[in-house]
Amino acid sequence: MNRLAFRVLFATFGGLAYLPVAQAWQLSQTEVLNYRVKWGPLTMGKASLAYSPTPQGYALEVRLKDSSSLLNLQSLYTVQGRHTPQAFTSSRYHARQQENDYRADKVVEFNGSTRRITYTNHLDANDQAPPVGWDGKLRDVFSQLYALRRQPLSAYGKPQELQVMGTKRPFVLLQGAAQPLPQAKNERPRARVTLRNRKEDGSLAKDVWQVTLREEADGTLTPVVVQAQTKFGTFTATLK
Repeated sequence: MNRLAFRVLFATFGGLAYLPVAQAWQLSQTEVLNYRVKWGPLTMGKASLAYSPTPQGYALEVRLKDSSSLLNLQSLYTVQGRHTPQAFTSSRYHARQQENDYRADKVVEFNGSTRRITYTNHLDANDQAPPVGWDGKLRDVFSQLYALRRQPLSAYGKPQELQVMGTKRPFVLLQGAAQPLPQAKNERPRARVTLRNRKEDGSLAKDVWQVTLREEADGTLTPVVVQAQTKFGTFTATLK
């Protein structure tokens, strides 16, 4: 598995996935989700997602770790933002990536005064990207995914296109209509959503993600399982 396949698995839906009971989540509450990641039958590593309220708004922290014979991964993604003018308005997205022999220290800044998004890789001055115009609504990928969690399952009844900011440039995330899953007695509603990226040339990326979402009593969503089908095989993340 290369670093892109592993990173995309989590960057696609806030690292979504879960298994045990996750409590209903509010913007005023700290939340930590821990995941086990498998590549086919092999356990590959683990990931965690943490949300914390701050005086300015919120902070997100995403950790990816694996020390198997195939991959040495120690990456940390942190996000800072505000809940005005919209919930999950991005301010700063910081990616510290350590994946085998690859190292990066990337910062994406959302500037409300200049209305621009800027990119810097502190470990590689040659790794550059032109500023992106910002309408105040475009979010970093993790803020966007947390914002999506605050919608009920009914909001996923139709396909939609979402433009989000990655670690370097914006991309389009295509979300298919949610497919309801069988519901046992006393079980919360669940549905499976298919996600794909549309590349800059308009073609669809070959990788496909299927995310199982559980709707909590307050209408928020908890990711339960994320399955990524890539050319490197199938990766599955499950909340432990």
